Amino acid sequence: MASLSREEKLRLDDLQQGYDEDIGGYCRHLKKVDYYISSRTRSLGGGERADSPPVAGGGVRLQGSASGGTEREKRIRREIANSNERRRMQSINAGFQSLRTLLPHHEGEKLSKVSD
Repeated sequence: MASLSREEKLRLDDLQQGYDEDIGGYCRHLKKVDYYISSRTRSLGGGERADSPPVAGGGVRLQGSASGGTEREKRIRREIANSNERRRMQSINAGFQSLRTLLPHHEGEKLSKVSD
């Protein structure tokens, strides 16, 4: 494996720092979501039901109908999942864009698949 130049090492350090910041932001977001769900559960008359198993990761199971909750709770969960997925894809795309700057190529030449 070829050794990296000082400039390339600095770019990789910047990428790692950005990744760490993204992960930190994602964790803060999850804590907010967990707090929101916990507060919603308490307002619904809450806590866990005796017949429901605990949720992995220390979360709280929302009460609702036997089919998995009210329509509003399902919508909120779907919006949260969509937001998380959107943030994940944006982070991946930003990472690939940063990696493209490290690849050697001619100015104005579009990066594409490696040809045989």
